[in-house]
Amino acid sequence: MADPIVSVSVDASKAIAKLGRMDAATRTALRGVIVVSTQQLAALVRAKLSGQVLQKRPGGRLFDSIQSQMIENTAGVFGRVFSQGVPYARIHEYGGVINHPGSSKFQAWQNPGGWVFTHYTRPHKIPMPERSYMRSSLAEIRDEVLDRMRGAVKSAAKAA
Repeated sequence: MADPIVSVSVDASKAIAKLGRMDAATRTALRGVIVVSTQQLAALVRAKLSGQVLQKRPGGRLFDSIQSQMIENTAGVFGRVFSQGVPYARIHEYGGVINHPGSSKFQAWQNPGGWVFTHYTRPHKIPMPERSYMRSSLAEIRDEVLDRMRGAVKSAAKAA
């Protein structure tokens, strides 16, 4: 006796079309969430640079360098907040050691207590503590951003 042949046919075109609409709707919903979230994060970073973590100095190169951006490609929709063109940004964020080469030149600078004058400094290391302004800001709003993203995805799925 031959084995019976069992065949099942499923029309998945409606499901596939819905998944395609969900993808487009999800991307659209996430674009808005990501733009708002990166702007919120950039504002929080700037607030920390204005005195909460670092004292803003006249000119404010680090403060002024903070930018937010939404990136969309075939892999998805992403957001980033970054600083560009400020070489000391990284050492403030992560900490580290500056290797001062020393100087045989006359130096003067002003501290809150008055002027400091030196004629010579030997090579020395300057330890810089971690003063996170980027990672700590993201940690503060992480759950809020994730909730917004989950809400956007759920809304997009219902709408599709």
